[in-house]
Amino acid sequence: MYKSKISARPQPKTGRIIACPGRKVKQAREQATDFKSMKGISAVFKIYKTQNEDCLNTYGRNWRELFKAYVDAANARKAAGKARAGTPAAAPPK
Repeated sequence: MYKSKISARPQPKTGRIIACPGRKVKQAREQATDFKSMKGISAVFKIYKTQNEDCLNTYGRNWRELFKAYVDAANARKAAGKARAGTPAAAPPK
């Protein structure tokens, strides 16, 4: 799911592939296993989420635009699947 949200294409300015969010997701999972409560686990993932957003913004990627494009594509696939099945597609959430 993560890779469908953030493509690993090289950046036009640097030619480098953004790898920092992928590593940070693994670190967050490893660190979250030490906590038993959802509050502690959420705090860990919030820290890494902020770091990932900063990393993406540093390399010229806008996290909000990327996520919106991902949601729009998922809704389009869902609507297409329902159209093929013959049922009316639900209105997308606002």
